[in-house]
Amino acid sequence: MSDGTLSNSSTTIAVCDQPIAALLAALDESDGEMDGVSHALEESLGRELSDGFDRSEIARLAFRVGIETTAPEKMGKLSDAIGKHAQQNI
Repeated sequence: MSDGTLSNSSTTIAVCDQPIAALLAALDESDGEMDGVSHALEESLGRELSDGFDRSEIARLAFRVGIETTAPEKMGKLSDAIGKHAQQNI
């Protein structure tokens, strides 16, 4: 479920947040909770609903929802940023 593939170490980000890690672990342990949260995030982004989510996918979707909610003009630059990154890393 990736919107784009980048070709170096910038494809991974890490965030240390114990409360969020605990929440993701709890969602992962509860049947249907992971999908329910993921579907709500996808709906918020206006996407079709998918299946088979993991903690990383929820974090990625939540980050996008947060940026779109608080700074939508930055998400408008996403395509340009992906293109620029691809050109610099060919």
